[in-house]
Amino acid sequence: MKIGGRIAINISNGKNGKIPTVSDTIQMMTKDLEYLPFSIIVWDKQQTSNRAAWGSFLSPSSPSFPSPFEFILIFSKESLKLQEKGETDLTKEEFVEWAYGIWKFKPETKMKRFNHPAMFPEELPKRLIKMLSWTNATVLDPFNGAGTTTKVAKDLNRQYIGIDLSEKYCKTARDRLL
Repeated sequence: MKIGGRIAINISNGKNGKIPTVSDTIQMMTKDLEYLPFSIIVWDKQQTSNRAAWGSFLSPSSPSFPSPFEFILIFSKESLKLQEKGETDLTKEEFVEWAYGIWKFKPETKMKRFNHPAMFPEELPKRLIKMLSWTNATVLDPFNGAGTTTKVAKDLNRQYIGIDLSEKYCKTARDRLL
């Protein structure tokens, strides 16, 4: 990755907050891989999928706290600033709204259509791509899945590279780009 390049990781803590995957990821990215912390955004999905997982219902014995949010961790390589100049397609209204560290929009509803269990909506990569890259920049998704990131990158006039181990998901992603 180029100096100043950014990495965005969409993640939540495991087991309804019992497993600190967010903290572990921050430690790995900053200490082990030496990336610079850039920002943390809270994605308020405005719903939770496992709301019936109460733990000990009506009892303080062992309640469960399903989270209606996920984190978007952003890191940068060696510099917090992009090293190249470019043009942006970011509007003033988008910048003002999206520069706030809490994003509120619903999760993906088309997962069955694309036969993928963990998709995010196009709004997520759209905001990240426009806020963190110039037009015509290259966007890489090393866990491309059904191709949401690469589809949005193409729609936003970015170059794109999507990688996935599953040939089934690679075909789905290619079909979405047509």
